[in-house]
Amino acid sequence: MAYTFSKTPNHSYLRTTTGPPQWGTGTPTFSVSAWFRVSNVTEAHAIIRLEHIGENTRYVLYAAGKDTYDPVKWFSQTGGNIYTASMGSFSADTWHHVLGTAGGSTVKLALDGAQIMAEAAAEFPDDDESYVQIGGDNVFIPAPTGSVAEVAIYNIDLSAASYYPARLALAKGYSPACVFPQNLIFYAPLVRDLQDVKAGHTLTAYNSPTVGEHCPVRRPANSFPAPYAPYVPPVTGSSWYYNRKRLVA
Repeated sequence: MAYTFSKTPNHSYLRTTTGPPQWGTGTPTFSVSAWFRVSNVTEAHAIIRLEHIGENTRYVLYAAGKDTYDPVKWFSQTGGNIYTASMGSFSADTWHHVLGTAGGSTVKLALDGAQIMAEAAAEFPDDDESYVQIGGDNVFIPAPTGSVAEVAIYNIDLSAASYYPARLALAKGYSPACVFPQNLIFYAPLVRDLQDVKAGHTLTAYNSPTVGEHCPVRRPANSFPAPYAPYVPPVTGSSWYYNRKRLVA
């Protein structure tokens, strides 16, 4: 089950409350993967926000329905400067996969497994304290009118051409737990439990997001690349998806 968000009566969102991941100070190397489905292409829909402690220092992944051609955008913000990679377009009532990367001096973005990623030169926040937010919490970074699922963060930049098979696997619905699991540092499937099942960070719900239909997910017998085993979710307990990933050397 994905989580569904709304802008009314108040913007709804999820946010980590304990020990969120830290991005490389000043020169980050990471990737953010997520699935989203929204009900319209006339509004802005914030999908992921990585907020730093500095004023207006953040990364944001959002679907810009108010913009021409309805692009999805991924940006780094430091103070008054915003650096944006943009790729269009998304559709209403359709599950889309989006991947944003940061590395070197650029941010890059792929929508639905695009081989050629949108790219923009960027500067990055220079503090390493941050939290993960799914959805939006104000009119400037608004909640999506729709659902988000399978939120994953890697400690590698997946924009290199050599990583295209991995990007494509994610866009075809393979679980992030099966794609470079050794580099996965945050994974919130959003299947019932509000939990990062990789590192144990807890997500807190604000303004009552609700459980909705999940996007299709593939869980093959083998991961990419070998020899790491994928999740083997239990069928007992409060959630069949709660257990942490296990590595098999």
